[in-house]
Amino acid sequence: MPISTRSATSTRRGSTTASARQCSAPATGRYEHCFGCQVVELDGTTAVDQLGRRWPADVVIVCPGAALDGLTAEHLSTASLRRCQLQMMETEELGEQLTTSVADADSMRYYPAYEHVDLVALGEQDPGAAAARLQLLMVQRLDGGLTIGDTHLYDEPFPFDVDEQPYRQLVARAEAILGRPLPPIVRRWSGVYAEIDPAESDDRPGAIYHHAELAPGVVVVTGAGGRGMTLSPAIAERTWDGLT
Repeated sequence: MPISTRSATSTRRGSTTASARQCSAPATGRYEHCFGCQVVELDGTTAVDQLGRRWPADVVIVCPGAALDGLTAEHLSTASLRRCQLQMMETEELGEQLTTSVADADSMRYYPAYEHVDLVALGEQDPGAAAARLQLLMVQRLDGGLTIGDTHLYDEPFPFDVDEQPYRQLVARAEAILGRPLPPIVRRWSGVYAEIDPAESDDRPGAIYHHAELAPGVVVVTGAGGRGMTLSPAIAERTWDGLT
């Protein structure tokens, strides 16, 4: 279970890992989760937090997400990774059931699965959409609202604000597909994730995330990109299998 290099620490049966901000493990007494705990040093397989507390373990798994500085900065500075900033939004309840997730054809421009497909039929992409590397992805939430995205920005430093133009394009595309106006937008946000950089991944052709042993008993895992929720069960299984 996770011991976060940024915000929280958990231990399980003498193993320590570093990953997400939240831990949803059941309260079995076999886990300990420490909010506001930042790991600043590793002494073998013992994690040391910002208060000098030591968390001994058999194994440490560092999952820094998009934080490519800090504890694993030296290693990740030479890894085939890049960061991406995205923009997304959420609507009020739609008032009807959206029976499927929705993606528009621009999605085919950004995914490796389509790189050998003839995309000429898509035509030239709208300049504004091309600048934001925009695609429509839309799914209904449990409360009936819609989550809609997204954009892709790779040039750092990333802006602190969000750009309204991509939101307007996404709204127009969603309304055209649904054939009706969208409910009011209730949230807009931006986020950053790390992913394998296709321009620098020749050392691991076909890799879809980054996994490396930093030292005996210390592993770093990151770079799943925007596919984290989809890939995380398989990544966790492969990481665990590599330790046992």
